[in-house]
Amino acid sequence: MIKKRLKNSTITLTITVATVFGYKPLVGFGPRIEGEFRRLQRRRRFPEIAFTDKQESIANSKTKQLLMNFRQREQKEIEERRNDVFSASFTPTKYKKNSAEYGRPKPGTLTEMRAIKAARTITKEMLQLCQVIEEYGEKSNGDVTGEKNQITITFGKLFHIYQYISDKVVGMLLRARKHKMVHFEGEMLFQRRDESTIITLLLNREQIESALAKI
Repeated sequence: MIKKRLKNSTITLTITVATVFGYKPLVGFGPRIEGEFRRLQRRRRFPEIAFTDKQESIANSKTKQLLMNFRQREQKEIEERRNDVFSASFTPTKYKKNSAEYGRPKPGTLTEMRAIKAARTITKEMLQLCQVIEEYGEKSNGDVTGEKNQITITFGKLFHIYQYISDKVVGMLLRARKHKMVHFEGEMLFQRRDESTIITLLLNREQIESALAKI
């Protein structure tokens, strides 16, 4: 017996399985299978056979396996509906904040593939920003980070150069600082107000080229 829940109503479907030793099992809805089984009896004129324990065990095993397959299919369909956001049976999975799955797409889905592709694109853009700083910046004397010979550039100069490449320079700088690629003071950068703010590159040319080669 299989139950299908549609919104507020429940439909019960009764599946009948008719088996005769040596013949393919008949599976379907009650009245139809009963009719098919009677026609098969008339056509074949089955003799009354006393099954041995082994034969009966085989027949029972096949029936149990068939029913088990139906239950597995039903359970699989239920799980698929629970994970389908367009289904009325959709049940969102709730993860704890310290869980590895929290805030991440389900593995193996198109959403995960798109997220991986987007992450690679953003990483590449951050490294390209570092290349621009390395190319147009100047070596520092260590006043900002305490380390000499690091490449620095003012935000105003970088903004003027990078605007011909992308209009996302501020967002890229914030991301790059989060990933410890660059350093600068302040929570946000604004054109005109922060044009004299020093941007320090924390990666050298070899590190940038090596990271780009891995993308």
